[in-house]
Amino acid sequence: MTAPVPICVKQSLEAIGPGGTILFFAPTRPEIQSEMNLWNLWQKEVTITHSYGADFHNLSTALKWIQYQRVNVADMITHVFPLQKTVEGFLLTARHRDGSLKVIIHPQE
Repeated sequence: MTAPVPICVKQSLEAIGPGGTILFFAPTRPEIQSEMNLWNLWQKEVTITHSYGADFHNLSTALKWIQYQRVNVADMITHVFPLQKTVEGFLLTARHRDGSLKVIIHPQE
């Protein structure tokens, strides 16, 4: 996984092993461009993919909707764990069992 910063893109392309996958999770600003050596991608059989990452405006809007109860997010939380059970929480979401959707870890507990 890499951040939307040209140096991080460059480092991920240098560090990736044969047959590896690079996941670009967050978008760059539209004017940002990164160079990549296509020969190395082909030679190493690298896969590049992306996932959606919300920008500040989207996150700000979502938080306001939650704050003013325009969206009910409480029903999405299926499990809550104290800090000592963090591993159990991660495993529950990774293996999607027991109806898990959103798992919350309370670090103060």
